Amino acid sequence: MSFSPMRIVASNRLAILGLAITMAAAAIWLLRPAWLNRFDHLAYDAQLRAAASAPLSNQIVIVEIDEASLARYGQWPWPRAVLGGLLNQIRDAGASVIALDVVFAEPEQRLASADPSGVIPSNNNPGESSVGDAVLRSSLEKGQVVVGHYFRFGDQRGSASCQLHPVSLSTAFRFDAGTKPYLNADSVTCSLAEISGAAMGSGFLNASPDADGILRRVPLVIGYGERAYPSLALAAVMSHRKLRAAQLVQERDGSDWLRLGGTQAPTGPYATLLLRYQPGTHPFARLSAAELPGSPGLLRGKIVLIGGAAVGLQDAVSTPIRAEVAGTEVHATAMENLLAGDAIRRSPAARTAELLILLFCGALSTWLIARFRPVAGGLGAAALILVTWLATAKYLDGAGVFVSPSLAIALVVLNVAALSVTSLGQQRARADRGEVQAEAARAFMVNMLGNLTMLRDLETGEHLFRMQRYAWVLSVALRQHPRFREALTPERIALIAELVPMHDMGKVGVADAILRKPGRLTPEEFESIKQHVAYGRDALLRAKERSVGLDEAIWTTAFEIVNGHHERWDGSGYPDGLKGEAISVEGRIVAVIDVYDALVSERVYKHAMSHEEALDILRQGSGTHFDPAVVEAFLQVEQTIRQVNEEIRKNPDAALAPWV
Repeated sequence: MSFSPMRIVASNRLAILGLAITMAAAAIWLLRPAWLNRFDHLAYDAQLRAAASAPLSNQIVIVEIDEASLARYGQWPWPRAVLGGLLNQIRDAGASVIALDVVFAEPEQRLASADPSGVIPSNNNPGESSVGDAVLRSSLEKGQVVVGHYFRFGDQRGSASCQLHPVSLSTAFRFDAGTKPYLNADSVTCSLAEISGAAMGSGFLNASPDADGILRRVPLVIGYGERAYPSLALAAVMSHRKLRAAQLVQERDGSDWLRLGGTQAPTGPYATLLLRYQPGTHPFARLSAAELPGSPGLLRGKIVLIGGAAVGLQDAVSTPIRAEVAGTEVHATAMENLLAGDAIRRSPAARTAELLILLFCGALSTWLIARFRPVAGGLGAAALILVTWLATAKYLDGAGVFVSPSLAIALVVLNVAALSVTSLGQQRARADRGEVQAEAARAFMVNMLGNLTMLRDLETGEHLFRMQRYAWVLSVALRQHPRFREALTPERIALIAELVPMHDMGKVGVADAILRKPGRLTPEEFESIKQHVAYGRDALLRAKERSVGLDEAIWTTAFEIVNGHHERWDGSGYPDGLKGEAISVEGRIVAVIDVYDALVSERVYKHAMSHEEALDILRQGSGTHFDPAVVEAFLQVEQTIRQVNEEIRKNPDAALAPWV
């Protein structure tokens, strides 16, 4: 392939720009801003969902307080005499350890009564209000039971008196030897002293999700006073394996480990465990408390975890695997990871690998675009993204080490977008060759950004294609209106139709938990959704600053589409609250077709409306939400719009056919 002197100069400019973007990305990686964690979390969640299930130890059984149990023993909380009898049954069945995901912070207020199931011992005196606590204490004194408590941070509203069971913990840290490598609590809410004191051990139940509401890590050790205390999972595993001590170690490479006898589990900041969740709805053996008398063999030699499963009793959390996971399953997952030593590692070596991958992807994607721009280089960059993702996902699945590819992939996409835009401007300046190649670069850039938006918002590709067809049909019809005849030139109509897939590009910055939420958004969540306009606008502004020879018409059209499609005719829209003619023509057009397509499409939070119902809503919004002239033009071509919608839904390949 031969190069002219001008092409060589242009390639050098692209290479310099690409390497500058790569160095900027490397600086971001080194500074570790908080928003970068969001992208790492997205990559971790996706790779964990795709990973194969690890072999289970089959040493854990969850005994559920479910609807059948409530039907047998009555509403929760049960008389403590009943619970003491259940503990006796589990112990007699040969359980190794019983872990209670329950806190008994107050004395039992009800009078104990005779139990028709025969669980309560026959010598129970129903006239004594403390008999339930006494029966439970008697059962705990027989051993093998670990009870729960909660540590509090930032307040002193804990229990007045607690009998906790500290862990014998030694540390071997190479750096900051005088600093405790775990969090320290201010107070604790625990079971009654007579109950916790009778138990063989105790463990805290604390587990806090990340900022996006997803629970990925759990603490294993928390300090309180001068002692260290284990989590319920750690206490149960140590009792199961008859271990008296544990050790927190930092290796020479900076990796942290919790050593338990002959095995060790990788830990992260503040002695936390990055959980390897198991796929599937119910990965652990489960047993209803109502079925205990008939299933003694299932519990022999096992860690038995007791917790709520009935509606209203379980403390469900959101995890990378599923939106709702019972708290007992989180504890069971932590126990399994400790038993097998297969929790996910996020080691210093893995972070160094991230930087090397980042630099490699930045340099290679720059070379691809500068050498083969734009389409062939973009295809090579897409292959680079795929290889990077698959390699890091395979490493997580096989070695249990998470190496985040998020910033490297984002860098490749940014390089492709920025360099393609720059290349587009350079090619348009060369009239002899620029026009055809520039259009290809622009189309490639838009498709890359559109596909990125599509993947983050979990919408289908047909949505983007429909929006392009709608924009073309509506713009042509609107051009017949005297107010728009001069503004909507054929060139501008073509640009609007081509660039409309970029309208929601800013959704890549919105958290998964909000985008995928099936129910109504809270006011705070809706405010977060609204930020996608600002994210997209800012991305375009930054791209413009770094671009050389950018076509102003292309950038302006893209900017008005991204920035104006949520403005409202009456001024109540966002982000700028523009009103009437102050809203760009692009924004007014995209506002109508975006709402229409949303109304007639199936979403996670609603069913699709009919075409006629959607038209009624557009009519109702005329003069308030929408420019009346745009709605009028839409109604003139509504049958064509409907045909486009139905045609692409029935045959997605039809979207690829030329519509001009």
